[in-house]
Amino acid sequence: MVISDAVGMVFIAGLIGSVAFYTYRSREYLDDMCCMMTGMVFGTATGFAVGVLYALATRDYLWATIIGSVIGVVVGLPFGRLGGTLGRLEGIMGGVMGGTMGAMIGFMMFPFDLNVFRIFFYAVMIVFMVELAYLVYKMKKKGKSCCVKAPVHQVHEEEAQMGKEEEKAKI
Repeated sequence: MVISDAVGMVFIAGLIGSVAFYTYRSREYLDDMCCMMTGMVFGTATGFAVGVLYALATRDYLWATIIGSVIGVVVGLPFGRLGGTLGRLEGIMGGVMGGTMGAMIGFMMFPFDLNVFRIFFYAVMIVFMVELAYLVYKMKKKGKSCCVKAPVHQVHEEEAQMGKEEEKAKI
């Protein structure tokens, strides 16, 4: 492995980690759809990065697919979980999809110029994470949303209270 690959791995891990920290700290401002998207993006981006980097380092497609997919699911699932059942599913699907695509692309790049591919790969990862951080920033700027669910009985009590207020308004 070349030193630039090791530096690139550290850079990608730091980039994903810092955006993940920012997203998790801002989770109470994210709605369900945004939580689903964060699960899918983190699963896909992490699986893709690990799959590509492992395939480039070892030239082993099978293990690059397995390791990339597993790590993508492990990272995507907790962030997708914030969006409920569909969010968890998005995190799982994104992790498997990213790990598979990353391993495939990393394995197929050997006959080509790896320096050009590295620039492309780092650019894609930066765009992934910058766009996700911007999405979280915009949601945070909007104000409190509904990603952190209230207990079901509390929601029913609030709906009942609103119904009583509407009946009083009619009288």
